[in-house]
Amino acid sequence: MDKVINTSKFIGFLAGAYLGVSGVLLKSLLKNDIITSTNTPKDINLDYKEISFLNSYDGSKVNAWIIPHSKKISKRPWVIIIPDKHTNMIDPIKGTLGIIKGLNKEKYNILIYDTKNNNESYSRNYKIIGEFEQMQTIGAINFLKNELSIKEDKIALLGFGFGGSLAIIIGSKFQNIGAIISDSAFADLEILWKNSLKGIKKPFNYFIPGAKILANIFLQNNINDISPFAYLSQSEIPIMILHGLDDKIVPPEHGRMLARASGYDFVENKSKKQKIIIEENIGHLDSFLSNPKQYVENIRIFLEDNLT
Repeated sequence: MDKVINTSKFIGFLAGAYLGVSGVLLKSLLKNDIITSTNTPKDINLDYKEISFLNSYDGSKVNAWIIPHSKKISKRPWVIIIPDKHTNMIDPIKGTLGIIKGLNKEKYNILIYDTKNNNESYSRNYKIIGEFEQMQTIGAINFLKNELSIKEDKIALLGFGFGGSLAIIIGSKFQNIGAIISDSAFADLEILWKNSLKGIKKPFNYFIPGAKILANIFLQNNINDISPFAYLSQSEIPIMILHGLDDKIVPPEHGRMLARASGYDFVENKSKKQKIIIEENIGHLDSFLSNPKQYVENIRIFLEDNLT
């Protein structure tokens, strides 16, 4: 009897130790270093309006800006910009304001919302895209539909990094959305985690199952569901995928996975519904900085082809 008790205690100790290490791993994988910017469209001589909408997940207020292409809000297409998880709205390093200015010049209306609490909007400060984050994006879509009477097929989602992955998930779920533009997005969160555990960190891969269990229990997020690749493979929504071959944060294979999920033919693709740009000598979210005019022009052509 004592032997059984001791064995049970030992097994319990091992399980506790495993989950303990898994918890440390999960915390490191979700760690998010925030870049806070106080820049606004006014800094580039663009008029904008501060608005807010509710996240129906928990009723929290989400702050946002709308930047119409003219003084009167027109029925021209709208682009909802979804920032990466390390910024609030404007990334001063990667040129968010420049992208807004370029799209505004091409007569696209812009809505960009604050994913963080830096500008008062409450959010969870870690790198994950669960139901909370998804409902933020849906709130932005509903604002345009309900407050400005914009039809869904006149709306495109433009997301950066984690925001790009979020755009794919939401656009694939709600296929009435006009189009998705994804810049440096991951295809599957678990695969991204494994990509980050290389070299001396490789043994920590054995603790990923434990980290997934803890994420489900404490964050109410099923990591298996955070797979833009899986959602996109069941969708026919027009998509533009941008990725750099020198991306050290989200390896370029994620871009290729997403391209394959969209049905893109790497040998001979004639469809205007998929535009895939995987560039050499480009790092994470560096496509715009490398060639701003071409970046905006590529988006313009894609949107003109796909937004009715």
